Amino acid sequence: MFPFSFWKNNAPPFDPGTLNPTTWYRTNYTGTPWVPTPGGGSSGTNGNLTAMAGLPALVGPALNGLTPGSFAGVESMANTATSSAVLLTPMQTTNMATAIVLFEKGASAAPAADFWLDAQVLVDDLGNWGMGISSSGFEVAGYSFGVKHPSGWAAIANGEWGMGVFQFDGTLAGGRITGRLYKASGQTALTCSPLANYIAMGTRLQVGRNYNGSAFAVADIAEVLTFDTLLSLANLNNVRNYMNTRYGLTLA
Repeated sequence: MFPFSFWKNNAPPFDPGTLNPTTWYRTNYTGTPWVPTPGGGSSGTNGNLTAMAGLPALVGPALNGLTPGSFAGVESMANTATSSAVLLTPMQTTNMATAIVLFEKGASAAPAADFWLDAQVLVDDLGNWGMGISSSGFEVAGYSFGVKHPSGWAAIANGEWGMGVFQFDGTLAGGRITGRLYKASGQTALTCSPLANYIAMGTRLQVGRNYNGSAFAVADIAEVLTFDTLLSLANLNNVRNYMNTRYGLTLA
């Protein structure tokens, strides 16, 4: 006689912790600090997310019973660690990197003249790479030795949940920043122009604003993950499946 399994097809939901994240913040968010989630990598030891300028994320409305951080255009948070394992130095030393944010986009300003002046859901503290949102949607971008490398915008509506992905392939000369946006209606792949060199990184991850605090996101954020590897499309889809299961979403 076989034991009863709760999970469909006797398989539990995918666990992103098996991909060894370097940072992982997720629901339930109950107020500052946002404590990291341990995984197979260093995510449990790379610091809390704490308020910047005294305004932490609000506790957002529950999504499938789980409360995200809510950024209403004035709040922002940053991780307390300055460890190279948090994605930053891996990009500067030409290692591969992946960052993922699950967010609900709110009403956003028009795109700025430069990507680092757009509101960001995730960015380094020097503004040299980021995941931006505007009235035009979602973008990924990087800045390398005086050259800007924005991807262009993938549309996402106000009030719509999406999983944004940023990736760097680890190549020193001619390397690529790419991205992907998962929504209920489908996926959009994003590509930046080739880099001539590496990206000079800051020391901290910032959530909910651009690097210098001149633009703040209006978004609810349920998950932030980073990896010092280039996740395959299959594993990105596995993370998407995890998000759908945990939050009752239907990201395509």
